[in-house]
Amino acid sequence: MVPDLKHINRFPMNNQHMLQHECVYKIALDHLYDGVFITDNECKILYVNEAYTKMSGLKYEDVVGHYVDDLEAKGIFKNSTSPHVRRENKIISSIGKAKDGVEMLITGKPIYDENNELIYVVVNQRDISDLEIMRQKLIVTENKMAVVEKERKKKEEENEYYKKQFFNNTGIIGDSEEIRDVIYLINKIAPLDVTVLITGESGVGKEVIANEIFQKSSRKNKQFIKVNCAAIPTNLLESELFGYEKGAFTGADKAKKGLFQLADGGTIFLDEIGDIPLEIQPKLLRALQQKEVVPVGGTQIQKLDVRIIAATNKDLSQQVKEGKFRKDLYYRLNVFPIEIPPLRERKRDIYALGEYFLKQYNKKYGKSVVLSSEAYSLLMNYDWPGNVRELQNIIERLIIISDDQTVINKDQIEKIMFPNTMLDITKSEKGLKEIIQEIEKEILIDVLKNTGTTRKAAKKLKIDQSTLVKKLKKYGINIDEIRHQS
Repeated sequence: MVPDLKHINRFPMNNQHMLQHECVYKIALDHLYDGVFITDNECKILYVNEAYTKMSGLKYEDVVGHYVDDLEAKGIFKNSTSPHVRRENKIISSIGKAKDGVEMLITGKPIYDENNELIYVVVNQRDISDLEIMRQKLIVTENKMAVVEKERKKKEEENEYYKKQFFNNTGIIGDSEEIRDVIYLINKIAPLDVTVLITGESGVGKEVIANEIFQKSSRKNKQFIKVNCAAIPTNLLESELFGYEKGAFTGADKAKKGLFQLADGGTIFLDEIGDIPLEIQPKLLRALQQKEVVPVGGTQIQKLDVRIIAATNKDLSQQVKEGKFRKDLYYRLNVFPIEIPPLRERKRDIYALGEYFLKQYNKKYGKSVVLSSEAYSLLMNYDWPGNVRELQNIIERLIIISDDQTVINKDQIEKIMFPNTMLDITKSEKGLKEIIQEIEKEILIDVLKNTGTTRKAAKKLKIDQSTLVKKLKKYGINIDEIRHQS
């Protein structure tokens, strides 16, 4: 049904088709946000839309069919735009006010026929109060963005400065806050000739840190002797460290320098220092404190100029309490401690480490293997009990078993990381995170059953006791119930 068009019956209508078109035009105009005001070339008002009547407070029949000049004479209109457009024959814009005092942008435009004769004037009225509010909001937003951008640039500049200061020529992979703190400490202590104790779980990269300290020290062009104290049999450790004289024991047909003597003038790195037997610790204390040693079977004191860097994955303060480590030796070693956080506490470094190991082993095995984003997501969700060393081993294994130019997906990694649970995983409707948590929970329960205490369990799992307690709370594991079951 065609709507009533009595208010636009002054527009030319030739037929029913035109009538329908005008109906559509009226509907469209009445739904505009802006007010629309149309006159003929004599400034007789032909049409106003609903928005105009709301803005002006005038009824449709009060204005349509009347001349603008007559309405101005009655004081209904003031400074109307249509007569100005008619007189000057061009687009005219001005600022006016609606009945409620709201500011409006008023623009009048002349409409010409094919002979370039003026036939209509169309006036558009737009409420600019919202625009002003939007403009003010935009200004506030732009100011906020400017502050954010300023802070971002400042942070970038700080990061660049930080990198220049602390990341040049570093062999440490990662850019997490945790590892940056470690690098900061390294750069502070490396040039100073003092003893350093590096602590952290197995596999976090303590030897890498020791190498970095040595490379940034004043002794970098001298000897760097590395000793794994846990790898040398107890009965040989003293002679390996401090040397021996001829005839000191059966088979000692000539004197031999120990590792401390070989490091004279340079640096010695004592890895797994927590495994040093108690009976050897007094001689080690003397080497640290007086910088002198006496070879096995000898009587002559040998003075040394050697810097000592030690490392351990054990809690030496706890070992002191248990009588397994000398207190005086502990304090002598703990002059400048550097603790390396486990990989699970700096997961931001996983991507950088993964890319580094990919490049390293791709070159070694002549391949071009890459990891998919889903594969990295899996790595990010894993807790890495074996830390960086575990990640390194997994990457190397993946490259070895993969074809050249392969994109490794998460399924391939799962087969390597969880070989005994793959059947359950493929049948399970649970997500990977939930499956990993279930596996971790089972491991915690098994270890607690075997050890009986959180301290022993933490030691077995090579994690901090506080970390283990948090995990027990997370999974709702009651240690008393486990003890009763076992």
